[in-house]
Amino acid sequence: MTSVYIISAVIVLLIATVCYAFFVQTVNKKREQQERIVSKLEQRIKNFRYLLSGFPEGYLPKDLSLLVHRQLVDAAQQLSSLKPKEKRYIDELASFTQELSEVQRKPPRGKPVRLESAQQGKEVKQYLTELNQFIQRLNKRGRVSGKEMDAYQASIRSLVLGISVDGYVAQAKEAELEKKPRMALHYYTLARNLMSKEKLNADHKELRGELDRMIIKYTELASEEHAPAANPEANQDGTDWGSVPGEDSWKKKAIYD
Repeated sequence: MTSVYIISAVIVLLIATVCYAFFVQTVNKKREQQERIVSKLEQRIKNFRYLLSGFPEGYLPKDLSLLVHRQLVDAAQQLSSLKPKEKRYIDELASFTQELSEVQRKPPRGKPVRLESAQQGKEVKQYLTELNQFIQRLNKRGRVSGKEMDAYQASIRSLVLGISVDGYVAQAKEAELEKKPRMALHYYTLARNLMSKEKLNADHKELRGELDRMIIKYTELASEEHAPAANPEANQDGTDWGSVPGEDSWKKKAIYD
């Protein structure tokens, strides 16, 4: 009987050991899985905060701003649920929720915010590309409908168009300062042509009107710049004008003065 008890005890002990090992393995696996989720959520928050910091104040239209802030709140909610004792996550959730409420209360954006330099435009364009890629991933996961994705992407295209147009306008203004009306006309025309290829909102239509006025202005200035000047001496004695360049002679010069 004693040997039977011993064997039984050994078997029970082995079973208990196996169960304990399985339990520990399961717990460790669950912990590792949770840590991976936490790491991904923390990285998502970091990425979106970095994204928001890259845009000038008030640059994003309300729909895109709400989308980004909702993603921050969603990530913070998941973190606070996974680690309810972590005060940092609770504080972040409260902060992001407050920011979302402020964005919701704001009226729709007024006139578009203009970027200050070509470098800033390049950086903002990269941020918009990243935001567009994230929206596409949300759509694939079923978290954003096709109709919503189209609306978000239309907003992004409008912003990208604005960046390109602003770049041409900035170059045109530099040409104005350098007293080069033909160059200014060239860049204003490029900006106007770019806008003619896209469906425009009210803000862009107003800008297009401004570009039309500038094109008319600099077309006249460019024409005056290349108009032939009178020869005073020849005019006094009734002879012909002085040596006047042919119509195509300006083409032999640089395109822009």
